[in-house]
Amino acid sequence: MALQPPPVLSLLKIIKKVVHDVQNIPGNGNETQNQLITATQQPSSPVALSADVEMLLERFLVEAELAETTKETYRRTLRGFFAWKEEREIADLDRSHILAYKQDMLARVRPSTASTYLTAVKSLFKWLESVRAYPNVAADIKTVKLVGNIHRKDALTPAQAKRVLQVLKGDTLQAKRDFALVNLLIRVGLRSVEVTRGRLGDLRNRGDQTILLVQGKGRVEKDALVVLTDATLGPIYDYLAARRCEGREVVGGDSPLFASLSNKTYGKPLSTRSIRQIAKEALRAAGLDSERLTTHSFRHSAVTFALLGGASLQQAQALARHTNLTTTMVYAHNVDRVSQAPERFVDGLLDD
Repeated sequence: MALQPPPVLSLLKIIKKVVHDVQNIPGNGNETQNQLITATQQPSSPVALSADVEMLLERFLVEAELAETTKETYRRTLRGFFAWKEEREIADLDRSHILAYKQDMLARVRPSTASTYLTAVKSLFKWLESVRAYPNVAADIKTVKLVGNIHRKDALTPAQAKRVLQVLKGDTLQAKRDFALVNLLIRVGLRSVEVTRGRLGDLRNRGDQTILLVQGKGRVEKDALVVLTDATLGPIYDYLAARRCEGREVVGGDSPLFASLSNKTYGKPLSTRSIRQIAKEALRAAGLDSERLTTHSFRHSAVTFALLGGASLQQAQALARHTNLTTTMVYAHNVDRVSQAPERFVDGLLDD
């Protein structure tokens, strides 16, 4: 039987009860409590929330089985949700409020972003019900429906990809790094976060091939791999040789695959933000300045090029590391739709 909204206690009082009953948190006692204290001492967000709400969010995130990047997204999203609640002076949330929040987000942001926001909120209330703190008022709220066969970002054409790589060529350490990075993204379709997690020790040999171990999105271990061909591996080795000659860092197995060159973060892994900036600057230098062309376009390009080059659906799925073959089929549909365009038959009748 679903929990009914508490008749006396307000949501705020329940929050206080949940967050101050730290001893009942499943986990490792003081270790879990220390995690909560450390988390709430992190720099505050632009949204000013009460200490009790912040502690509630941190307890939820400590108990949630989420990757660190996902936890940060949820933290930011849920702070926004509670700020939305406080702006409207809502005391006790019910289903109508979650619906209103969903519609408000759909009016403000893209459907994909609204979907992320709503998923975080639904997860929070599912957890609140699991610890018998508050009914799951978001249980039957439908997630945001996204268009399934059209990507939000475009892939490059082969000619465009060649042009991007051409403008990146150079002899400086930065030029070698940026070329090796973008070349890797275009050829094997890594995500930005996967590049950030990459270490030199993740380069391994399997038979007569060199591979790169990958910690995928939402994963906690490096349990996937991509094969590095000579065309992909060569620029990486050129960059690493130049990096060792620079002599400003000890390059070893734990060193980042792609390192920052800025004074403050020299030798540390390139951040996802830096990777996005490198990608965008390369695209613009190649004359490709569009909101639909981003770092993620390189991933789309890799899968698309594999299919155009004759790879099977299963091979393209292995490259992209898609859990569901249906996701890869979206790429195949788009490739077939363009390469076998019926519009050309119309031109054959109308053009002289």
